[in-house]
Amino acid sequence: MEAVLVTTTAYAWLGKVERECERYLHLTSASRVFNDGRFGAFVRTGGHENAEIENVGEARVRIPHTAVVDVVEWTHPLPTDDQ
Repeated sequence: MEAVLVTTTAYAWLGKVERECERYLHLTSASRVFNDGRFGAFVRTGGHENAEIENVGEARVRIPHTAVVDVVEWTHPLPTDDQ
């Protein structure tokens, strides 16, 4: 499974793509990103001290395709705790 950073019309999500269907992108090992600071630096480094990230544990996340703004490959370990 590919790890991704998904920017939506509301917030961003980090997680592993479990599957994609006609209407939704399904993520596991997911965390909601409320503040990523400077986007480029966040993607390059995997975070920063002011990042606000909340892990959702084992919950599966479904993101409607209509809410997706962009999807970026995430090459860093996924968060397992709130930051």
